[in-house]
Amino acid sequence: MATLVRHKESGKTYVLIGTGYGAYKSMLPGVIGGSLFPHEEAAEIPLAALSDRYGNITWMLTRDLQVIKVDGQAIGDYFTAESDQGFPSVIEESCPACGFRVASNAKECPSCGLTLIIEEHEDS
Repeated sequence: MATLVRHKESGKTYVLIGTGYGAYKSMLPGVIGGSLFPHEEAAEIPLAALSDRYGNITWMLTRDLQVIKVDGQAIGDYFTAESDQGFPSVIEESCPACGFRVASNAKECPSCGLTLIIEEHEDS
């Protein structure tokens, strides 16, 4: 079976093939010392290999993707099954901006970033 993911921005559905990291390292001559003291920058970028319906493979940032189905079953069904096994049940609501299903106590929508709960601080 397969894991289906949705690209958050475009709404297109893909099959998840695998995940990995892209890495980069850049070196620029330093302002003082030139090539003797270069400015170095390096990072890892979490990526996912995806396939479209035509078999074309593309890489996308994992933060731009949302899992929608695993082995033909909606991802939310896995968590509902946990609540039947003694785990606390999570009440879900829809984000007013994008319609993404979020927990009722979520402070921010994981899909669009809308602030859902504003914490009020009491002045002492």
